[in-house]
Amino acid sequence: MSHDKNDSSCSYESDSNTSSSSSGEEEIISKPIFIPKNQRDQSEKNNSIEDNSSNSRNNQKKELLISHLEQKSKQQKDTTSTTKEEDLIGINSVNDIDDINPELEYKNWKLRELKRFKRDQLRIKQQELEKEEQFKRLNQK
Repeated sequence: MSHDKNDSSCSYESDSNTSSSSSGEEEIISKPIFIPKNQRDQSEKNNSIEDNSSNSRNNQKKELLISHLEQKSKQQKDTTSTTKEEDLIGINSVNDIDDINPELEYKNWKLRELKRFKRDQLRIKQQELEKEEQFKRLNQK
């Protein structure tokens, strides 16, 4: 009699997985149950019989899931026009737009060089001014 209670409480069906499953598959999750030592031998024999039947069910579920995933992957490959390799080619390719407008590129380069030159000259002047101030302070003392 108590054995029937253990069997009924041994597993339950998860409602959360059935709502997200599109093919109507149900996943059975077993609950952990304490079994006294004297009943473990009996339950192991019963579990071996149940395991054989559950293994066949699990194998069927795995096969259905694998076939379903394969179908999805085929559909995704068909719908996408570019592959990962083609996407990576665009990312890893060298920027070769240098010769599109050489005059504009030259002007931009000149402008950058002038800015660098001015920035460097300003730094040099600031350093010289700081040195002069330090020198004046030292001479005043």
